[in-house]
Amino acid sequence: MPNIKELRQAVSDLKAEGRQKLSAYNALAAKAGRTEAEEAELKKLNADIDALEAKVSEAQAAVEAEEQRLDRERSFAPLPGANPGAQQPSPAGSYGSTEPDPARTNGFADLADFALAVRAATPGGGNVAVVDPRLLGPSASDPANVMRASGSDEGFQVPPAYRDSIWDMVFALDDIPSLVDSEPTSAREVKMLADESTPWGAGGIQVRWRSEGKKMEESKAPPPAPRSVPLEPLYAFVLADEDLLEDAPRLANRLTTKAALAITWKMGDTVIYGDGVQKPLGWMNSPAKITVPKKVGQAAKTVTVDNVLDMYTRLLVQPNDTPFWMANRDIVPQLVTLRIGDNLMWTPPVAGLKEAPGGFLLGMPIRWSEHAETLGTEGDLQLVSPKGYYLAKRASGIRMDTSIHLYFDYGIQAFRWTFRVGGQPYLSKPVQPAKGDTSKSHFVTLQTRG
Repeated sequence: MPNIKELRQAVSDLKAEGRQKLSAYNALAAKAGRTEAEEAELKKLNADIDALEAKVSEAQAAVEAEEQRLDRERSFAPLPGANPGAQQPSPAGSYGSTEPDPARTNGFADLADFALAVRAATPGGGNVAVVDPRLLGPSASDPANVMRASGSDEGFQVPPAYRDSIWDMVFALDDIPSLVDSEPTSAREVKMLADESTPWGAGGIQVRWRSEGKKMEESKAPPPAPRSVPLEPLYAFVLADEDLLEDAPRLANRLTTKAALAITWKMGDTVIYGDGVQKPLGWMNSPAKITVPKKVGQAAKTVTVDNVLDMYTRLLVQPNDTPFWMANRDIVPQLVTLRIGDNLMWTPPVAGLKEAPGGFLLGMPIRWSEHAETLGTEGDLQLVSPKGYYLAKRASGIRMDTSIHLYFDYGIQAFRWTFRVGGQPYLSKPVQPAKGDTSKSHFVTLQTRG
């Protein structure tokens, strides 16, 4: 039977597939004068989307059922040491769990179960510490990735299964970290090769037609200039009071979903705006970014047809990527008035404005985002090919520890997440097109109109 992590991943995968199908459907539906083949493809996409909706509903129902089952188990789980007559936890090195790999959970049902065991293991205030054997970990001969406890102010390391679930959730959420080109590494610094040569450029690999009987002319790819991408430490330090510690379902939610949301937001914002100083270099601060100038005499806090067209012409799409507009909702009043002749530039979803926001601008989807700047500021509308950004993440994921020692007198437990990521755009500067002299980039913005 799949565990809760596998069930949630199945829902995430189905939704990702659904977004791709829906994007293709909306783009095709917005096209005027469709061919018979395109009409057939439109019907097929509609059928695929209907089928995916049913699968998502079924998968979500499975997740809810499993969550209900786990909540029921937690409701009747005894607190460590609360009832001397109750059945005691398994001896150290012996684990019982519904997880397929109990060694990764140390027998704890979830993070809340683990947190309560840590609290009970801390002496002070006249209370006698009751150390749950599951906190002590196995013998020294067991694998190093299994949790161990030191009992010091550094606290107890969270079991790998729950630590990894947060890291997996960060990249499963539909936000910037899941959209860019990311890869794991065990190093604290990776070398990234900068190569701005293009298939149509004069440098790099050349392809020629061979005339019969003539010697082939060789071409040599110029050695790309290496760039260092250091993986910088990022952390979250959270305190949980007594009331939260006694509410296991709410505590588990705070330590997983809420932590993942906060980590995702910070990482995404840094991928966009990071200055590269002890953090990733964001595309807004990269020399690869193109800033389209505003029009002469353009009013403050406006977006015009010419602005959008100028941005569109400067985009370089990374192969196999799905570019999009990232925008602040402040610009909606501007978009709904943009027209080319009798045609709206902004195409709402096929079902109409009742299912807005979203839609398409010049055929590319819009993602409303709190990362985008307010109307009139550079960054309120960005045109992005996200795979043009490289993100390196530490293969070991997140290290998560917990301690109550420092805050015992206040009835507070501390949780700390630490991990390493690094990143920067692939391009170190815009590239020239095959025809013309207007440079292009994976990241295009509009000059401030203040």
